[in-house]
Amino acid sequence: MRNFKIIFAYELRQQFQKKTVRVTTLLLVIVMLLVTSIPRIITMFSGGDAPKADTTMTRNVGYVFSSVDQQAQMTRNVGYVFSSADQQAQFSGLLGLREGNVFASRVALVAALKDKSIKAGFVLAPDLAYEAIFQDKGITDNQDQVFRALVTQLEKARLMNEKGLSQEDFARIEGFQPKETFTLLGKATENNILVATVLMVCIYMLVILYGQSIATLIAREKDSKAMELLITSTRPTSLILGKVAAGGLSGIIQFSLLIAATVIGIMVNKSYYPPELLAMLSGALNRSYILSYVFFSLTGYLLYLFLYAALGSTVSRVEDVGSAVGSITFLFLAAYLAATFAVQMPASAVSVVTSLIPFTSIMVMPIRAGAMSVPVWELLISGVLMLLTIVLFAWLSIKIYRWGTLNYGNKTSLRRILKEALRKEPR
Repeated sequence: MRNFKIIFAYELRQQFQKKTVRVTTLLLVIVMLLVTSIPRIITMFSGGDAPKADTTMTRNVGYVFSSVDQQAQMTRNVGYVFSSADQQAQFSGLLGLREGNVFASRVALVAALKDKSIKAGFVLAPDLAYEAIFQDKGITDNQDQVFRALVTQLEKARLMNEKGLSQEDFARIEGFQPKETFTLLGKATENNILVATVLMVCIYMLVILYGQSIATLIAREKDSKAMELLITSTRPTSLILGKVAAGGLSGIIQFSLLIAATVIGIMVNKSYYPPELLAMLSGALNRSYILSYVFFSLTGYLLYLFLYAALGSTVSRVEDVGSAVGSITFLFLAAYLAATFAVQMPASAVSVVTSLIPFTSIMVMPIRAGAMSVPVWELLISGVLMLLTIVLFAWLSIKIYRWGTLNYGNKTSLRRILKEALRKEPR
C-alpha cells in the first residue's frame, strides 16, 4: 500500500506539472465560461436588456401580440412602405409606428437597409400581399414571421366580419382549446435527452483522451527501459494501480473543473437564458439521473483505463501504441453507437442488453436513465456486473503488465499475450 501511495502521488504530480495540461484546462474553462455567456453577449451587442419571462399579452386594434417585446420588435429598426394612406393609418395604429418607420418608396427602404439604419423592411400591396426585405438575417430576426401572423389575422378578421361575426366571436373561435390535464409519472424524454447526449459526448472524450495518455505513458517507460528499473523496486500491482488511479483522477479533476465552469456560467447568466431552457435543465438534472451518470461514467471510465494500461504495456515502442489500443477504440465506439441507438429507443431489447454489458453500459445506461425510468433491478445488475468486470480486468492488466516488462521486440497477438500472461509461474 505504501508503494501504491508513492506511485500515485508521483504520477498525479507529474500530470499536473505538465504545462500542456494546465494550459489546456485553463483554456477549456475559459471557453465554457464564454459559451455559457453567449446569451448575455448577444444581448450586450444588440443593445437590449436581459430577456424576461413576462408573457403578458398586448392587444392593439383587434390584433393580439404574444408579448410586449414582440410588438416592440416590429417597430425597432423596421421600415414599411404602404400602398395608401388608409393602409398606413391602419398599420400605424396596430404597430404604433412613428415617422422613422415609414418610407416613401421601396428604393428608399432598400437604401436604409444597405446603410444599416434599419434591419428589416416590408413593402405592402393593396391586397395585403407584401415583400419582406432583409439586408442580413440573424437567427433571432423573426420579424417576417410576426408580420405574417399579423397580416393573416387581419385578413381572417375581415372575412369573419363579412359573415356578420364580431372580433370577439372570431377570437373565441380561434382561441378554443380543449380542457386538458397533463400528468407525467416518469420522465420527459424530449427535455432530458439533449442534456444526456451532451454528457455522453463528454465522457466519450474523457475516456479516449486519458486512456490514450495512460497507454502512451506505460509504453514510453518500456521504450526508455525505465520499466525494468521500476519493476525491480516495487510490485506490478502497485505500479499499474498507482498509474491508473493517478491518470484517472487527473481526468476527473479536469472534467470536474469544466463542469464547475459550466454551472457557474449558467448561474451567472441565468437571467439571460430562455425560461424553456432553464426548465429543461432543471428537469433533466434530477437526482436519479445524476447518480446513475456519475456511477456508470466513473466505473466505466476506470474499466477502460485498465484496458488501455494493459495493452500499452504489450508494445515496446511508443509508435506502436495506436495500433495496440485500436481494438479498445473500436469497442468504445460500439458503445457510443449503442448509446445513439438508445436515444431513439431506450426501452428496446437492444438498449436493455447493451446497458447491462459493462463495456457498453458506461454510455447506454446514463442515456436510458435520462430518457426513461429504468427499473431498479436493471440498475443493480448492471452496476454489479460493472464492478466485477473492473476487478477482473484490473487483475488481467496486472498480469499483462508483468508479462510486458519481460518481453520486448515484435508485436504479438492478443490471444498469445493472454495465454502467456495467465501461465502459472514456476514455484
